[in-house]
Amino acid sequence: MVRNCRPVLLARRVLLASTVLAACQSQPARAPGATSAVLPVPAGPPRTLRGVLIDSLLTNDVLRGALLSLDGVTRAASTGEDGHFSFDSIVPGSHRLIVRHPLLDSLGLDTLAIPLRLDATADSVIVSLPTALTFVNARCAMRHARVSEGMIIGVVRTAGSDQPIADAEVLAGWRGTDSSYAGSGMRARLTVRTNESGQFVICNPPRFTPVELWAKVTGRPTPHLRVQLGADVLGAYDLSIDAPVESDSSRDVPSGVVGGRILTTSGDGLPNVSVLIDLPAMRTTTDTAGRFTFARVRPGVRSVEVRAIGFRPSTIGINLRPGQTLQRDITLD
Repeated sequence: MVRNCRPVLLARRVLLASTVLAACQSQPARAPGATSAVLPVPAGPPRTLRGVLIDSLLTNDVLRGALLSLDGVTRAASTGEDGHFSFDSIVPGSHRLIVRHPLLDSLGLDTLAIPLRLDATADSVIVSLPTALTFVNARCAMRHARVSEGMIIGVVRTAGSDQPIADAEVLAGWRGTDSSYAGSGMRARLTVRTNESGQFVICNPPRFTPVELWAKVTGRPTPHLRVQLGADVLGAYDLSIDAPVESDSSRDVPSGVVGGRILTTSGDGLPNVSVLIDLPAMRTTTDTAGRFTFARVRPGVRSVEVRAIGFRPSTIGINLRPGQTLQRDITLD
């Protein structure tokens, strides 16, 4: 457990994974969740760096389709369907792996920099993103110790574009019978404001109670999202203002593609699961590997709802930009 943490400001810039735990007195300053060879590295000739990238932040699965680079190396690489990557002719020693991925973008982070060490004899390395609990404890240092609470993070943008909106008002409210939640009615709305990168952080929302989430910009509200963290301690939800309406001009906006996998908590794909997108309503079912795809989805804020017999329903919010292909994996309890 991470203790004695102070707040860490994460803007829409490069996040050094090693700085997350550096803010915690009870932990050494190192990359949270990242594992690599830590033995002394003898000098040696250039060799191939092979590895696998694990998403310990949101999906607890391999991170597919990530764009990777190394400090001082002009060549780039990407992770495949199995999360593997490789770089040729890398000198053994300490390096920084720079990760770019839509998942990080959904957290308001352009890139994530993870220290790693290439041994002169090791065949491969395993690199992990920070865990969700590490991320939450660093951002919400004063959060309650309740296991039933988590954190919601996201970015407020102009609908159909990548333009973040600074100083937007973001609100969250929910119902509950716990005395700390103001009785049985809607809890007094929690209000935060976005930073210069359009990012917002809401600490201590309930994990097992639906939360209404929306934003206001100069009095204009975004569509409301009804979200629920469930077994996850961290949820990422984008909000957009002035969502496009059905008009002659909106028909000219390029549509996007939304896809991903529906997984069990053990990481197995769930077949024949019903997946729905709103505005306008679209429905599909997963294949034998739990994969789903929606083509020609209208840009803007959308809710993706998943229902499967024997599992708790799940709803996530997405912000699809014109022409974007967005991949999201959803784990059901």
